[in-house]
This record gives sequence, C-alpha cells and structure tokens, in this order.
Amino acid sequence: VQLVTALQRSRLGQLTLDLTRKLQKPSHQSGSWGGMAMFQNQRVAPQSPKRKAVYENFAANLNDMLQCGLDAGAGIILNTVAVNLHDSPPFASLPDETLPPERRKRFAELFQTARNAQETKDWTNAADLFGQALEIDGGFAEAHYRHAMCLEQLGQRDAARQHYQDACDTDALPFRTDSRENTLIREAAARHAQDKLLLVDAPGALAKDLPAGLCGQESFYEHVHFTFAGSYQLGRAWAQAVAQMLAKADSQQTTNDWATQYSCERRLGLTDWNRKLVIQSVRQRLQVPPLNSQFNNLERQQRLAAYENFLLSLLTETSAKEARAMFAEALAARPEDHHILEAQAVFLQASGDLPGAIQQWRKVGELLPHDFLPWFQIGSIMAKQNDFSESETYLRRAIALRPGLVEGWSELGQCLGARSDWPPALV
Repeated sequence: VQLVTALQRSRLGQLTLDLTRKLQKPSHQSGSWGGMAMFQNQRVAPQSPKRKAVYENFAANLNDMLQCGLDAGAGIILNTVAVNLHDSPPFASLPDETLPPERRKRFAELFQTARNAQETKDWTNAADLFGQALEIDGGFAEAHYRHAMCLEQLGQRDAARQHYQDACDTDALPFRTDSRENTLIREAAARHAQDKLLLVDAPGALAKDLPAGLCGQESFYEHVHFTFAGSYQLGRAWAQAVAQMLAKADSQQTTNDWATQYSCERRLGLTDWNRKLVIQSVRQRLQVPPLNSQFNNLERQQRLAAYENFLLSLLTETSAKEARAMFAEALAARPEDHHILEAQAVFLQASGDLPGAIQQWRKVGELLPHDFLPWFQIGSIMAKQNDFSESETYLRRAIALRPGLVEGWSELGQCLGARSDWPPALV
C-alpha cells in the first residue's frame, strides 16, 4: 500500500500504474468483490506467524498516520474498535495440528460431550468439560465461545467475558478486530500522548450499561455492522471526545444537552421504510458464507424476520405522510445533504413513488457525479417503468464508474433482453 502511494506522488509512477491497469485483461468481472465468502479458504491458525506480520504492519501504519496528523497540527480522536463479542460466534476454528493424535482425539471427545451437556442446559458440567478441552487445545475458538456461554449462565461474568474475547482472538477467519489490535491502538495513543490526541474506549462506551459488559446484538446486526442504536452510541462517544478536546482550547463551556437518538434519526431522515430495507439487506448477508455457518444463524434470522414483520405493520398511509413531513423538515435545514436526499429517494422508491425517487436520485447524482449508485438506481427504476432506452443510458453510466458492479451488468442484460437486443444482452 505504501509503495503504491509513493509511486502515485510522481508523474512517472502514475504513468506506470496507468499502463499496468490498461495492460490487464479487460473484463467486467475484474475487481469485483465477492464479499466475506472470498476468504473461506484463507483460514489462519491462532499461532500462525502470519498474524504477527499483520500486527506489525498495523502498528507501523497506525503510527505513521498519527504522526502525520500531529505534524500537521490536527487534533486526533483515536478509538479502540468495538465488535460483536457476545452474540457473534467465531467463523471458523482450527485444531492444533502439533498435538499428538491421542491428545487431539481426547479434545474432540471432551468438546462433543461438553456440547451435549450444553444442549441439555447442564451448564456446570458443560463449563467443566469445555474447560478441560481448552486445557488441551486453547486455540480452538468455538470451545472458548461455548465455554463463555456456560460461564455466563452460571453468573461468572468476568470469566465469561474473557472467553468471549478469546473466541474472537482465536477465530480462524479473523474478520473482527481482536484484543491484540486494540492493545496496539492503546500503545500508539500512549506513545503520542499530548493535548492534541485523545483516546476513546469505543467498546467500553457501547457496553457500559449492558448486563454482560460486552457488545452484542443490541449494538451489531452481525459481527461488525452497527444497529441504529449502536451507531448513535458510537457517534455520541466521538462527539463527547471532540467536545472534551475543544474545551481545552476554549474556556467557554456549552450547557446544551446532547441530541437524543430519536432527534438524530429525524434529522438524518431515518424512516421505518429505510429501516426495513436495512433489515432485508442484513438478512440476505446472513444467508451466505461465512455468516450462514455460525451456529446461531437460525436464531438471528428468526429475530430479524420478526423485526421486519413488525416494521411492515408500521408502514401505513399515515406513517408515509409523517415520513414525507420529516424529510421536508430535514431538507429545509440542509437542502444539499446528499445523505438525506439518498434516504428520501430510498423511501420514495420503497413506498411506490418511482417518479419522485428518480427526481431525488438525480439530485444525489448532481452532488456526487463520481458515485455509481444514483445512476444505477435511476436505471433500475426506469427499467421497472419499461423505459428501457433511458434505463440503458444510466446503467452504462453506473458501470463505467464501477466496472465490477455485478448488479449493474445483470440489470443491463435484462434491460437489453426486454428490447430483444440479444447479442449485447448475452455479453
């Protein structure tokens, strides 16, 4: 990453990189993102030296960024990273292959017997058996997580919290920030300790009022993506840190209370229509690897399905009028806020006002001409209205901005097929 960045500082480097890209085989598949499933076969054992390299690079890059900001005179809010420890089981567990065969066999027996005890809610016996199994192989992530569940049921919350963290730290598909990385963040903050850098304990801020003392489903939909409540809590923690930093430079103190979550959501244009679409998106993610392999996936799906049904019950003509009024109020305050315009476009699209949605997406596109999304949305909506000629124009514009947009190529193919323009449609 640093090499590419350095090359881009010179015209010769820019030319070299540009030629490299042009020489690559052209394909609308190139650069396409396959999501977390791309890493299914890239599992990393807890004791792998690859992890050490990651930590070293992370620490070096973080140090460079902080020094760059401080040298420029900027104030820096640096926070540790919150992830879902309580309600997100590890994605993969790898046994310790260095153990003798008889020890591995014994671990497998203890682990399975412990699982059986856990399923019958024999928490004490299950906790004891998981503990014995972990004495043999302390790097098996799922054993840590299940041990934590049993300890929590027995009221041993401190021990449970440690094993929930250990489950994250030994996850063979490490999509979550682990304790070592958060330690490196704290160490970096200590090295750069001064008035212009403030460390925020994000996990602590989100979990301070939770019974388990750990972030879970109240803050995250799955392993790292925040719920609306989690976003608000983190945003408020950042705002409080900024206020604290500004107070050092300005003796004048504000007496205003912080905006409530409800107030923030109104100003951002967050309606139940928008919430429903987010829930639908999360449910789709939970249906594909590696999220669908987590042993609590069915429970998550059922909970989100129930919440989606609840939101559907709120989508009435009366609530639609209230939503329109809310957007009018939000846009009156910030008429060129592309986030609000996008949220309104999504609402109008979801509520069936397709012409209104196109109008708002056009405004988003005018503000963000380099973003593929407004043009893709306009093209998709026009295709639904059987305006295939205009739809093709906008879809091609979206694809030009993001050649790896699989949904764009698919939509374009259907659009061309609807016009019986089969040769380009098949391409």
